[in-house]
Amino acid sequence: HVCAGKLSMANAGPNSNSSQFFISTVPCSHLDNVNVVFGEVKKGFGVVEEISQVATDKDRPIQEFLFKLPSELKPDEDWGIAESDGTIDKYPPYPEDLDLSSYSLEVEAFQNIISDIKNSGNHFYNTKDYEQADRKYKKAQRYIEWYRTKPKENELDKGQKIYVAEEIICLLNSAAVSLKRRLFRDALLSCDKVLKIDNENVKAMFRRGQALRGLNDYDGALRDLKRARTFSKNDRIINAEIISLKTEMNNYLQREKIIFEKMFKKWSKKQCSWMTEHQL
Repeated sequence: HVCAGKLSMANAGPNSNSSQFFISTVPCSHLDNVNVVFGEVKKGFGVVEEISQVATDKDRPIQEFLFKLPSELKPDEDWGIAESDGTIDKYPPYPEDLDLSSYSLEVEAFQNIISDIKNSGNHFYNTKDYEQADRKYKKAQRYIEWYRTKPKENELDKGQKIYVAEEIICLLNSAAVSLKRRLFRDALLSCDKVLKIDNENVKAMFRRGQALRGLNDYDGALRDLKRARTFSKNDRIINAEIISLKTEMNNYLQREKIIFEKMFKKWSKKQCSWMTEHQL
């Protein structure tokens, strides 16, 4: 159990065994001489890590997972780890599983891989399959982060400029998808990441404003939208969003006013009743 990705038998204590097994996601040296390792994950460990991070309720994942029936791979048989969803993305979900003998890590060549993944996300976005679109944009981000550890020294500056721009696009696309799915905190996180890279990015300000509005942080939303407008004064979409937000804020205040007026009237009646009952 010295490293992650080990398949180990479950048991019920010393000198016992079980038909169940688990996959370690971190080194587990404390399990040595307790549980028996019988294999390891050779490909697709990123998927295992992704599943392990899903929130659970009473040890059951809150998301539904579908596992296909296991089968045995024959010698030299394709592992089937590459994407096969009808788009131009033919790459594994996680870059660690990329066959480096088949792909170049030169800047322009790898940029084509990023573009294929990103454009697959655009395909799903245009067909309103927002969950799949988000999966692709996040995949492109993983490939970018992984590639940053790989470029040759003489291509580092060139690669950094290209992939910073690509990362911003993917993060903005993720934010747009999250807004469509009403996952406002996810959208907020994506926009925050963009603004750490480029604090004058108008799209990030605008979409963060939309995310904050979805979270009912009207003051924060208005602040971001007004700041976006300072960089793009004649943008009709930004101006329309500000007008819409101000209308919503006013409606909210009116509803609050009515609620408090009713509460005050009830309180006043109770006070009058109490004073009548306790008159000397």
